[in-house]
Amino acid sequence: MQKTPLTDAMWAEYRRATGLSYNEYDVAAFGRGAGLETKLAELVLVGQKRATASLLRSFALDGAPLPVIGGYWIVVDSQDNPRCILRTMEL
Repeated sequence: MQKTPLTDAMWAEYRRATGLSYNEYDVAAFGRGAGLETKLAELVLVGQKRATASLLRSFALDGAPLPVIGGYWIVVDSQDNPRCILRTMEL
């Protein structure tokens, strides 16, 4: 997924609020199609979804960067609206 002005704005506000100097983040959605991205993002927001898993080959197929421990990413919904910022804690 691509960074947008909306994800950039959310990231800038997060960095300002937390004092974070790190400036890199990725953008991703959970699921594909039929509004699943929004439903899963909402589960994250209410604390019911706390982990995820992906096949290594799916990153290559999608052209997505591999996650790194300590990396940040913005979860977007099915309309590409940023919903929350997550940090990868383990792989």
